[in-house]
Amino acid sequence: MHMKSFDLSSFNFQFTRVVIVEDHNMVADGFERIVNDSENFRVIGKAYTAAGCMELLEAAPCDVVLLDVGLPDVQGIDLCPQIKEKYPHIKVLILTSYGEMFTIKRALDAGADGYLMKSCTHEELHEGIRTVASGERYLCERVNLTIKK
Repeated sequence: MHMKSFDLSSFNFQFTRVVIVEDHNMVADGFERIVNDSENFRVIGKAYTAAGCMELLEAAPCDVVLLDVGLPDVQGIDLCPQIKEKYPHIKVLILTSYGEMFTIKRALDAGADGYLMKSCTHEELHEGIRTVASGERYLCERVNLTIKK
């Protein structure tokens, strides 16, 4: 299964529309619950591969993509510029367990609007989505500490 889409007719589009791109179903489901806990955000779809992500973005316009680095078909960092080129209005927030400076720099150089560790708090996830959706860059606290070293 490459992607899962939802009936969009029930969504009120005053929400920030979020797509989750994560190859582990249970992880994607957990992030979906956390995102939907906010009254300001709604997950409108999940994709489990880079190919599924591009299919989903074609079918379901969104505001923010939560993008994992480790996807089975294409690295998330390599997918980021493709998303930004085809959908320049979409904000990409990297959501990963990779916290090395090399990976952070590669993601930001690839056009990511923010970088968030999977060990983040619910509040950090919500703040990250809100920040990139408003057009600003977001780096979680752990990433900020890594960059300042």
